[in-house]
Amino acid sequence: MGTGGAVKRFCVIGDPVAHSRSPELFAHFARHLSLPLTYERLRVEPPHLKEFLASGEARQFRGINVTIPHKEQVLNLVTELSPAAREIGAVNCLIPGEEGWTGDNTDWEGFRRLLRHLPVDVSAWQWVVLGAGGASRAVLYALIRLGVDKLIVINRSSRRFPRLADRITAWNPKVHVEFRNSWKQVSTRQAIAWVNTTPLGMPPWEQESPLPPEAIESHHLLVDTVYIPSQTQFIKQGLAKGARTTNGFLMFLYQGLLSLERWLGKEVRNTVDVERIRLSMER
Repeated sequence: MGTGGAVKRFCVIGDPVAHSRSPELFAHFARHLSLPLTYERLRVEPPHLKEFLASGEARQFRGINVTIPHKEQVLNLVTELSPAAREIGAVNCLIPGEEGWTGDNTDWEGFRRLLRHLPVDVSAWQWVVLGAGGASRAVLYALIRLGVDKLIVINRSSRRFPRLADRITAWNPKVHVEFRNSWKQVSTRQAIAWVNTTPLGMPPWEQESPLPPEAIESHHLLVDTVYIPSQTQFIKQGLAKGARTTNGFLMFLYQGLLSLERWLGKEVRNTVDVERIRLSMER
């Protein structure tokens, strides 16, 4: 599917951002779509985010992905929000417009597609989400959209719990959510699906995990939203216990593909060989 035309420039902004494999991912998209594009990593420190988005440098890009730690801060720097970004309260995709930037969220859909790819029967598990930040909200939003009506959220600090509870009620008042400060407050005898939404496991926290080994049982499912490295400490712990595991690579791939569709203004997912890209990048 050749689209021709001038080279389209895209980028990802974050701090840190050097570990991101988005340029490699978008190089695959370019080959599959015969699309002339470049994709860059740009380190933007939090105090300079507003200045960057208003700059001529930013306006040279046809689209920008947003990663840690900017996903929430950028909410106040856009002129428009998609319904998903507004409801989740986090942005990972910026679309340029004449008046400024539109913020969107493709993370939640990326996570939903990851679960469909496994595949997994979401109703068969007690979902326990580790973390209460922007990635956590995207995961919770996806699970609720898939029909999960009982959730547990674990975070060391309780500070975010009241607002997160309000969001979940607004999404679906029938959903029952429990908040905990430790995994020890959860019965591990259940068929638990642990979802790591914290940055623990990615650079520079490669040696860390959101759970100790004793929290994990062989009948559990471990889903990591981290995709670098492909086997985080969290995933290694699950494998050592004989649990079912999956990393965040497919979530990463799909959020990128969906971002590209937003920027191009058309659907291209059926032209991209997702499995071929996964096998190539996970070797």
